[in-house]
Amino acid sequence: MLLARLLLTATALGFGLAPFVTDLSMSHAFNPDWPAHARFHTVWLVLVLAALALVMLVMTWRGKPADARANLAVAAAIGWTALAPFGLAALAMPAYGGALAGREHEILVFGVNSNLIGFGVGAAMLAAATWLVMRRN
Repeated sequence: MLLARLLLTATALGFGLAPFVTDLSMSHAFNPDWPAHARFHTVWLVLVLAALALVMLVMTWRGKPADARANLAVAAAIGWTALAPFGLAALAMPAYGGALAGREHEILVFGVNSNLIGFGVGAAMLAAATWLVMRRN
């Protein structure tokens, strides 16, 4: 269960802290070209993700050993609650005219948008943790 806990912790820290750097910046929340209401939603999302990450970390590390599997399953569910909507929003971009990044702020890593890489790594760690928690020994 230690590996599952470490993977859950890394996932929570990723989606709970990274948005403070990437989204509370001139490219998002402090971008004067963005409508004020869009900036409000950005700050709200950053705070929701931080709150989910905090609860996920508590569920990952709290409780008695006998409760570990149940607590880790809840932690994984919280992680999917944070990460899955990113994938859904990305898939729905054609319907609402969305983009992973503005042209002037896009960061590519080997030609791939950094948002896809970050959320992909987070989802892979979370999938591995979920598998470790749900498998029967």
